[in-house]
Amino acid sequence: MTPGIQVALRALERAWDEHTDALLDRRDAAAALDRADPDIEVRYLPTGAGGRGLDEVGAFYAGQLVPALPAALGRRSLSRTVDQFRLVQESTWRFRHDRPMPWLAPGV
Repeated sequence: MTPGIQVALRALERAWDEHTDALLDRRDAAAALDRADPDIEVRYLPTGAGGRGLDEVGAFYAGQLVPALPAALGRRSLSRTVDQFRLVQESTWRFRHDRPMPWLAPGV
């Protein structure tokens, strides 16, 4: 791997960390999408909630995800794979189920 590619991959990781900090810690959907690519796609498994493109993802974040985030939310990264095309992160989350969260557990 060339030094240039290494720099690009680290930049992608930094951008993702800034994105998730804005969204999940500060709960600021607009800031989370401030530097997002217009072709962004977000899917939360296993429900498939999310969207494709800035408009859909922004509507999902502001209208469904952020208002339904539990008051206390903890995350731990299990693994992260990065290449020149994508970043995939596997995480565990812990929280008190203190409100409906249709993006994660519809109807519960």
